[in-house]
Amino acid sequence: MEKKTEQQRAYTIRRVNIGKTAQLDALAHAAGQVYSRTLVFFWRTVRKQGIWLKPKHLMRLIPTDPDHLLHAHSVDAAVQSFFAGLASWRERRKSDPNANPPQATEVVLSCGIQTICHDTQRWQAQTLQWERQ
Repeated sequence: MEKKTEQQRAYTIRRVNIGKTAQLDALAHAAGQVYSRTLVFFWRTVRKQGIWLKPKHLMRLIPTDPDHLLHAHSVDAAVQSFFAGLASWRERRKSDPNANPPQATEVVLSCGIQTICHDTQRWQAQTLQWERQ
């Protein structure tokens, strides 16, 4: 029996610097809002009910961004990026027991835009306030 050899396909990747526009900023902000909602909802569920949700559950619970700017698959990708961060944290914990799970959030869209999803200091202040109550 002969062994068939598969030719590897060569892909060319090109990056184009398209600059900043108001539309791209709005899309990045919308993706950040989805990521933040995912993060908050996930950890609130873990803290209050002790349940670790699966990506499919959060993709159903968060079907769209608040302003309806993103396609459904883009919203799903933002949710999945949170779970990719969780998987990375689990792997990192094996070598570094002091590693922290995804909390302060940063989303990178495929077009290369980065945005900080929420004011981390304000979020930490809210967390401290909730813990004191």
